[in-house]
Amino acid sequence: ALQINNLQKEMDVLILWKQRTKAIDTKVQRLGPDKPMAIFDEKFQMKTAIDWDNIRGKFAKKQSILAVFTKDRSRLLGEADFDLGKYANDATAQKDRLMLRNCDKDPEAFIEIYIKAKTLEESTTPQRNRNSLAQSGRSAHYATSLSLAAIEEKNSEFDQREEYEN
Repeated sequence: ALQINNLQKEMDVLILWKQRTKAIDTKVQRLGPDKPMAIFDEKFQMKTAIDWDNIRGKFAKKQSILAVFTKDRSRLLGEADFDLGKYANDATAQKDRLMLRNCDKDPEAFIEIYIKAKTLEESTTPQRNRNSLAQSGRSAHYATSLSLAAIEEKNSEFDQREEYEN
């Protein structure tokens, strides 16, 4: 969900998930004075590598950005930063509210997400411990599949999946 109050007119917006050179966007939704909230009932999926910190016994920080743009991407309405490492350290799906920065229309604007990260190894060999590759010392760096959905219900079905690989 995306909420921006104090809009003077209706506008079509999209959310762009950016990480270094990769980006995925949502379908367009309409916001306006009478409709400050839009539900993006979609699922994003992006494969990425997250470093494992052997000293701390958890994944290291890896920054990503969710940016809210007008439909034609001519105007940035705000951005929210989030740390993929934080979500990779928890095997369960998590709900989070990310405050938009640089949103001149509404200082309280936010994006609400459900997010779950899982290792690619976990998806091919589910009986293994989710951190076994990193703990074994065979590799300190490996690919993690991250699903991010801005949705109302955690268990919704999705029709469309966009996937990008390194």
